[in-house]
Amino acid sequence: MQQKKVIRICDDATLLNEVGGILAQAGEKSLTQKALRRSITLLPEKGFEKYLTLAQFCTGAESLKFITKGVELLRTEAPEDKRRLSEAYCNVAELYMTDLCQEKNAQSSCECAVKAALEADRTNAGAYIVATSFLISSSKFDEAKKMLLDGKSLWYEKYEDLIYEKVEVPVESKIDSEKRMNACRYAIELEMWDDAIQIARQVSEEEVEDCETRYFLAYGLFRRWKEMVEDTKFTNEDEINDYKRDCFEEANETLRLAEAAVKQREAGAKDILNETKQMLDDLGPPPPPEEEEDAMNEEDWETDDEMNE
Repeated sequence: MQQKKVIRICDDATLLNEVGGILAQAGEKSLTQKALRRSITLLPEKGFEKYLTLAQFCTGAESLKFITKGVELLRTEAPEDKRRLSEAYCNVAELYMTDLCQEKNAQSSCECAVKAALEADRTNAGAYIVATSFLISSSKFDEAKKMLLDGKSLWYEKYEDLIYEKVEVPVESKIDSEKRMNACRYAIELEMWDDAIQIARQVSEEEVEDCETRYFLAYGLFRRWKEMVEDTKFTNEDEINDYKRDCFEEANETLRLAEAAVKQREAGAKDILNETKQMLDDLGPPPPPEEEEDAMNEEDWETDDEMNE
């Protein structure tokens, strides 16, 4: 109550912006809204950041209204901040794919926002992920695949270098793990199994205790394995067994993580646990350990040599 009173009587818009930003980072939705709305009342034509931040804590048409005003001010106050402009248009596109999807011109408005996001900053990987989502929703699957790969090329190798070479990711290539997992989900939706596996494996190296990320890795491996098994022209048994072995390993790790998450009552953990158990059932018996398989192959070679003699 005391915090609300301070915000209500404060007449310093700059201070309210700073307080609103801190509250936003702390996830204090109600207080963030009060601080930033008060700042807007005091100084409506200055400070793009407060509008864009407040939009994140609102929904539907109200959120769109704040983004629109924020973009207007951003273009005059910080025209060089192309990434922020691109992200703002991404937020507009996401609104038209969710809260405002029933609006009369939702499809065309979303397409305009996607194009504006890409035009504002061609290096913003997040814009490519949003564009991929839009193209999937528009049933333009080939274009969606290309868009996903174009976006992935901006960040994937950079994060590989971070994980395995400890090379810092350049600022312009940074993208949080949640957005990268969205890219993974779209890759699965588009049946781009190898890309889904790569992304999920990479993020699981960072989010080692996250059962959902590990599940997507196991699922991608399972679908790729199944695809090879069902392809009558694919005869490389070693590769089939490698994928199956890898899938078993990741599925069992998912099982362990999901069981722990269920005990912590994490949302969605029970579904992941059940899906993973079904996946293991569908895999059937595990392939022989790699060492045994190598030994069997050596015996086959020896038998062939003996027959030639």
